[in-house]
Amino acid sequence: MIDPIENARYIEQLHREIETLHKQLQSAREFHPRAMKLIEKQKPFLVVACDEPYYQYVYAGIRQHEIEIGRWTQGDELIYRSEIDRLGKDV
Repeated sequence: MIDPIENARYIEQLHREIETLHKQLQSAREFHPRAMKLIEKQKPFLVVACDEPYYQYVYAGIRQHEIEIGRWTQGDELIYRSEIDRLGKDV
């Protein structure tokens, strides 16, 4: 027979674990919402870390494409310029 006290403890532990997982997922969404959107849609995507030697070239290519199709915003440009300044490089 199931002990109701043990069962209640187990359920409470599961609730804590679910809450922890929920917080981790929210943190990931806040860190990079675009990546999370692609993961949720199960779409393949590339990841280029900012310390990769080709990072600025990939970023510049994305910028150019987004400008051409009219999706590049002033906010995007400010972030891009800040990142390029941080790297000390321009493409």
